[in-house]
Amino acid sequence: MKNENDAKPEKQQSEPENNLSLIMKCRDSMMEVLRLTGETLKLNKEIAELEEDIERYEKILDYIIAAPPRGQ
Repeated sequence: MKNENDAKPEKQQSEPENNLSLIMKCRDSMMEVLRLTGETLKLNKEIAELEEDIERYEKILDYIIAAPPRGQ
């Protein structure tokens, strides 16, 4: 029975350590999610700006194509 009593405190000591390790992993994962979310938002903003540029260039191109040649 001494062995059973000795085993219980060791299990109780290792359980908080396991919990702490799990909490640290969760924290690290959450920080990575936040970082990636910020990066995604930044990329979405860049995409929106590029799409606006494309629309502007298409309008310019349409104008150039529709314009009569110079000198005529």
